[in-house]
Amino acid sequence: MEKDGSITKDVMPLTQEFAAGKAFRPAAAQAWQYAKVEMVPPMTQDFFQGLGGKALEKTVGGVFDSVMASVQASIKAMDAAAELKRKAAEEKIKAAERAAAEKEKERALAESTKKEELKKKAAEAEAKAADAAKAKQAEDKVKAEKAAAEAADKAKKAKPAEKPKK
Repeated sequence: MEKDGSITKDVMPLTQEFAAGKAFRPAAAQAWQYAKVEMVPPMTQDFFQGLGGKALEKTVGGVFDSVMASVQASIKAMDAAAELKRKAAEEKIKAAERAAAEKEKERALAESTKKEELKKKAAEAEAKAADAAKAKQAEDKVKAEKAAAEAADKAKKAKPAEKPKK
């Protein structure tokens, strides 16, 4: 029924057949009435005009109605299948959009987490650098004091107590 993926291509001929069948019924009924009167042989007129003819008309009309009902049911089934297919495609699109939005949300969350980690690392590096600078400054101060103390000691030892001249 659906070779190229398009149900509407299958529905169009059935719709045309259904419309042609509906248009054919009144013309066929009128032709039958004419045939009963004009074309039936004289000896069989009682059959066609009586109960046998009515039963024949009822049977043929019932068959025609059932054929038309089956064509209409086929059209409705194809329309329903097309609607289901369209809804499934819409759901697939919506699911893909939701998945893309969720993926984007996760990516943004991962990116913000990464940025926070980088900020923490930068802050830790700055703190370490500041601590290292303070330690170096303290070390330099201790060295300077030690050097000053040694220089003072050398100066005392180098000049044994000179007596002031009077």
